[in-house]
Amino acid sequence: MGVEEPRLIRLDSDESEEHVLPEGETRIGRARANAICLRASTVSRFHCYLVRNGDDVRVFDGKSKNPARLNGEPVCGQLLRTGQVLVVGSAEFVYQGTVAERAPVPAAAAPARAASPAVSPQAASPFAPARPGPAPEAARPAFPARRRPALSARTRRSGTGRAREPAMIAALVVLLAAPAVVWLVVSGIPALQEKSAARIPAADPAASDVAGEIEARIAAVESSRDREIERTSARSAKKIDELSAQLLELHSELERLRAQGSAGGEKTQRAAAQELPSGKSRDQREKFYGTISGLEDEPRREPTTVVVPQKPPRVRLKPEEVRKIAERLRRNVEDYATHVITPAILAPDLEKLLTAEGRDAASALIDLEKHARDLLRTTDKSIASNRKRRADLLEKARSDPSSAPPSSDPKAYPKYSPAAGGRETDQRWLDSFETAMKIHQMHREYLAPLREAILVAIARVSAPEGLDELRIRLPIDDDEDLCLAIARSFEGARWHESIPALARRLSSARSDRLRGGLRKSLAALVGEDLGDRSAPWLEWWEKRR
Repeated sequence: MGVEEPRLIRLDSDESEEHVLPEGETRIGRARANAICLRASTVSRFHCYLVRNGDDVRVFDGKSKNPARLNGEPVCGQLLRTGQVLVVGSAEFVYQGTVAERAPVPAAAAPARAASPAVSPQAASPFAPARPGPAPEAARPAFPARRRPALSARTRRSGTGRAREPAMIAALVVLLAAPAVVWLVVSGIPALQEKSAARIPAADPAASDVAGEIEARIAAVESSRDREIERTSARSAKKIDELSAQLLELHSELERLRAQGSAGGEKTQRAAAQELPSGKSRDQREKFYGTISGLEDEPRREPTTVVVPQKPPRVRLKPEEVRKIAERLRRNVEDYATHVITPAILAPDLEKLLTAEGRDAASALIDLEKHARDLLRTTDKSIASNRKRRADLLEKARSDPSSAPPSSDPKAYPKYSPAAGGRETDQRWLDSFETAMKIHQMHREYLAPLREAILVAIARVSAPEGLDELRIRLPIDDDEDLCLAIARSFEGARWHESIPALARRLSSARSDRLRGGLRKSLAALVGEDLGDRSAPWLEWWEKRR
């Protein structure tokens, strides 16, 4: 007889599916690289594996969250036997070993096994081949049946009574045993309850603490929600009352005008509309009612189309692309002295940076704004320096009359009058100072719009990573214009995670302009104005977080 290879036979499949187990390791899992691939969500990528060494096959777990089970027990290197069921996720297999493993016992042990009434090995294994059994015993000779005398009717009746005796005895035993069974059941219930209570694991203190924190947080969120609903309802009710009062006043004014028209007065509707109510100015009247005019006096209104600006789509740029765009913008800003670079030239590259995802684009915008700011400060310093030199030269001429040219000198210096004193060299210095001031002033007129365009681009940043980079830069930089641009970007993106950074920057703001801009952005994000101090804003954030 040939040696049959061990195999796994699948039980939960409609089609016959067998997997022969070769020598060595056989992996089972959802991945295609496994020898037995099971495409099911309950099976891990590498669920378990079998190791064959000759006729012995052992099964091991693959560290899955849903371990495989052998006859209901988790696998841990057990030796497989024929007929055992292996469950992998939702798949079931039965193991069929080799012929040598299922072979019968040797002849020496046959007499001992024959003496036992147990089932033979061939009958115990459903996969063993059928073998012919021993020959049946020879038939015994039949003997003639012994004739019995006929029973009388009285004998038959007594036999029927004896047949009923076992049933009556059984009923009597049941009646006597019922109270004892009930007593045993009732007395055993507390013991069962104690065993069940003992089986229930004790509560984990850490889990109880976490559950308590979650419940407290849920209660805090619900209370904040209720307070916000009440606050919103109060504001809505107040606004509704104001609008209702204005509407009532408009209706009364309209009724008054209709009454004047029906009375046949000489005043036209326009004249009546121009009359001011008592105690109100023209501005108040126009605020509440507007100007009332006849149909013939109304100008013809052309249909208009309202264009709602949409946010540009975000793009993903590589770091190398961001670096090239930043260098090109830096060169263009540095060429401001040519008076050719305008904000329109910077617009395409700025649009790419403000719509790009990631921190690199926002960081490039911040660095570009700082470079433009440094150029602007250098220009302002040059203007101030030339202005000071000019003032010092004029002051020197006024304090030293001896250096003034003679009054008969026909050459006139309109900027350095002879009455004030001066020489030709000083006059040339004076002209150069004024020329330098004009040139730098013109440079500043071209450079300031470029920086303003960069600030506008920063205020339009809406990518989460870019906003986080701006949040980091907010407390570092002291420039008011940059801080206000960053605050506008948070306000436009409705990024509530910026509230703590804005509140801390508000506490360190030195000017009213910066303080007012930060306060406006915070009020837009929170929905109400909590003042100039940072503590109320931070307290609101802690409650809502």
